[in-house]
Amino acid sequence: MSRFLWTQKEDIGPSARSDHAMTYDSVRSRTILFGGNSPMGNVIVQGNDTWEWDGEFWTQLADTGPAGRQDHALCFDSARQTALLFGGWVGNTPMGDTWSWNGEDWTQLDDTGPSARAGHTMVFDSARGRAVLFGGNATTGILNDTWEWDGQAWTQVADTGPSSRWQHAMAFDLVHKRVVLFGGRPDPQVSFVALGDTWSWDGSTWTQIATFGANPCFSAAMVSTDVQIALFGGTDSSNVVFRETWTLDARIGRIVRTSDPLRVCPMPCRSMRRVGPLSSSVGSPILSIRCRTHGSTPKPIQPPLDCLFLAVGWRTLDR
Repeated sequence: MSRFLWTQKEDIGPSARSDHAMTYDSVRSRTILFGGNSPMGNVIVQGNDTWEWDGEFWTQLADTGPAGRQDHALCFDSARQTALLFGGWVGNTPMGDTWSWNGEDWTQLDDTGPSARAGHTMVFDSARGRAVLFGGNATTGILNDTWEWDGQAWTQVADTGPSSRWQHAMAFDLVHKRVVLFGGRPDPQVSFVALGDTWSWDGSTWTQIATFGANPCFSAAMVSTDVQIALFGGTDSSNVVFRETWTLDARIGRIVRTSDPLRVCPMPCRSMRRVGPLSSSVGSPILSIRCRTHGSTPKPIQPPLDCLFLAVGWRTLDR
């Protein structure tokens, strides 16, 4: 059985840090990193350094541009071929500045738009050519507004949908051309319990697509592939830190869990076959299956293919 393993590629590059931001430049094939908190002796310093990873080595490209910060948002605007940065904490002050990185220089784009904030999320909707920003922590409280950047200006497009939150996870669903949002830290005036709801944004309306599945948490990481959306880690309201990997069945909007991310079948395989029922921890029928490449192949699947199926670790089937 194929297994995927982490390999440490480099220990020379950016200093140790947390609360930084990173995005992938699909045009130049570079990963871009900016800012974050770095320990300097007994002091934590907010960095303003920009680094790029080319697959082999880190290279520092700038230490000018946006002020040093943490909990900012960074995404790659493939329509304009630049990285886009917004907000974050500078010291204890939330920022509301917008910057772009073209691979050589930072340029400040706009100082009007979303209010100053940190702990928000921002992703690029490649189908509509818009960066989408939601929520965050501002001096006025926790936010639930939605903004879009079209390359020229910010426009507020919604103030209803998911409840106010920050440190949530968000990704652009490449399969269904929508933004997906999960969890986060709620407004403490309302609750101290981490959120576990899942929403999608189609460019005009937020729709709640799941209320159960992945553990309610904040500070998780979520990414979209050409097959599914994956979520890893996070922290709950009791400061329990998770190491579980979840994927979203974007076709039917339900979330299920794998106990071992190394056991996920690497193939979205149509040759999967039913080998027996398995009870579900979330109350939905799940069938244990294997594909021809990785196991036995009993009789063809009979139930509708929009059910959830477990493949080695777990995976959904194509229609």
